[in-house]
Amino acid sequence: MDNLNMESFKNQLISEVSKLMGDGFNVDLKNIKKNNGLTLEALNIVEKGSNVGPLFYLNGYDEKYKDRTVEEIAKDIIGKYMGSKNISFTLGSFMEFNNVKDKITFKLINAEMNKELLKNVPHSDYLDLTLVYQVQLDIKDDGNPTILVSNTLLESWKISKGKLHEYAEQNTSKLLPYEIQSMEDLIGEMVGMLEEDVQALKDENSNVMYVLTNKKKINGAACLLYDDVLKNFAEKHNCDFYMLPSSTHEVLLIPDNNLVNSKELQAMVKEVNATEVAPDEVLSNNVYYYSRKTSELSLVN
Repeated sequence: MDNLNMESFKNQLISEVSKLMGDGFNVDLKNIKKNNGLTLEALNIVEKGSNVGPLFYLNGYDEKYKDRTVEEIAKDIIGKYMGSKNISFTLGSFMEFNNVKDKITFKLINAEMNKELLKNVPHSDYLDLTLVYQVQLDIKDDGNPTILVSNTLLESWKISKGKLHEYAEQNTSKLLPYEIQSMEDLIGEMVGMLEEDVQALKDENSNVMYVLTNKKKINGAACLLYDDVLKNFAEKHNCDFYMLPSSTHEVLLIPDNNLVNSKELQAMVKEVNATEVAPDEVLSNNVYYYSRKTSELSLVN
């Protein structure tokens, strides 16, 4: 779709959603800054009398436009909006810390790629990465809507960054518990393989990879900072291990059995990030190593 058609599509979509929602709503487009410096355009639906409303990102809808009418896409967006009605989007509820303190979590992003973002949000650095904080609007099976905690919001709460981090540490592992699966188990689960076929895959593979994420598989790379997760994995498998930053949603754990080469792993990470991972989901181009001797994760030079 060329730019002219895309502009026409967006104008028609705003008009159609506005018509279907009626006079009680404001519908417009916003440019939203995402992870790693990416900016995406989103349709914003705000009920009159309210301060904020859900965003519906338009990347991908231009592809749907080829096979569907604008009316169909507008109804699809409105259906998702109605499904979010149980989420409170009132600004006032977020200005009161006691209303959100049990919903504060953290996620892990790349520090260098998000230098501009980090000027405006509280964060805690970890190696070449950094933790940022968010409020979970709802914990559902079909998504993970959040609001990023800004410096302004933190100031309005009148709490320290340390206290914010304390709540996030308590909440994140509770609201988004971690899970570790072998790559073979994960593939078997995705395609519905029999247990014996999955085991056959493991037997054929001399170097099993494990996927660490959370149960929602959204922003699951942060699980590497949960208490003793890496330590317990090393003890269970009786090994030191490499960690690959697959994306912001998961990391890969590879036991060091002298069958892998760190330079080859680094080349693989860069290649996958450049060709397979969405730009706003890239976590790092580096490789990490966990040592049982130090009980620490470090960057591989």
